[in-house]
Amino acid sequence: MKNFLSSAVILGMAFSAVSCQSNTNEQTSTANAELNVSKKQTSSDTSTTKVVISKDESTENPVIATNHEAIAEVMSNLSSFDNTPYKLGGTDHEGVDPSGLVYSLYQQAGIDLPRVTSKQAEFGTEIALPEIAIGDLVFFSFSEGKSPESVGIITDIDKTKILFTYASSSKGVTNGNLTSDYWSTKLIKITRPAQSIQEDVVTAMGTLKPAQQLGYVAAVRAALKEITKYEGAPYKYGGNSQEGIDASGLVCQAYLAAGHDLPRITSKLAGYGEEVLRDNILPGDLVFFSFSGNTTPETVGIVTSKDGGDLQFVYASSSKGVISANLSLKFWQERLVKVMRPVAL
Repeated sequence: MKNFLSSAVILGMAFSAVSCQSNTNEQTSTANAELNVSKKQTSSDTSTTKVVISKDESTENPVIATNHEAIAEVMSNLSSFDNTPYKLGGTDHEGVDPSGLVYSLYQQAGIDLPRVTSKQAEFGTEIALPEIAIGDLVFFSFSEGKSPESVGIITDIDKTKILFTYASSSKGVTNGNLTSDYWSTKLIKITRPAQSIQEDVVTAMGTLKPAQQLGYVAAVRAALKEITKYEGAPYKYGGNSQEGIDASGLVCQAYLAAGHDLPRITSKLAGYGEEVLRDNILPGDLVFFSFSGNTTPETVGIVTSKDGGDLQFVYASSSKGVISANLSLKFWQERLVKVMRPVAL
């Protein structure tokens, strides 16, 4: 089974009196399908102005990277370069330069990037600031020519900062904050060497302000990251732990880790948040199913990724425990009765 990855907290919401923390039981009916994750790309204009997370005007949509395996491997391997010294032309733990660090990490993840900064800046999809995601590359210029002179990898995003890792000529591999006065004025380009969800899907988020966009992405990342802890966990009616969990319990625990105490039972979850059209589904959305031929939700899952027409979700199966499934399969499409976005817009 493929791993599910990504995301951390934000926006406050009102919630039902019966919440995750109150541990109310539910009755769940489930069925099973296979996961087959693949990849797509989208493009957008980029900004070269100072980074300001909390500006007021609405802007473009956030993008959540769906090439989860590649990004996960990049992030996992990045820690092995901590405190590696700077070496011009270096690509290993003996010494590395900025483009060498990026090159080495993405090579290990199966993505063949160019070796030099100028070529790396032309590789992949150009990204606007509000769409920035973990694993994206940020390019900087320290002269007036605006040609890329250094590069880093985005490693963390929250309401107040956008962190990246790069190889400093004086400090070796270290971290920087893209929202600082220094780095924000040097930023000239953002690219995504790994793929992202399609542009037509993220248009659902177009009315969000930048701070809300970052918050939404952070919450989804935290929820989907929490789900990975339950991969393969057995089904248990009313369960809320890795020892055993049911469908609504899985949803509750995932979003509780993201700072949101959702209702504990499926029927209440189905009325929580904002209903979403099928064409606008995003990772983190909740999908509800009925197996009785009516529209009353009987079980729930969390969407983890989208590739073209294929939507992947995770749920707690009564026979197999926590598994992945393909929402695009006819079986699930015929039983899908509702889609909800639990993080308030």
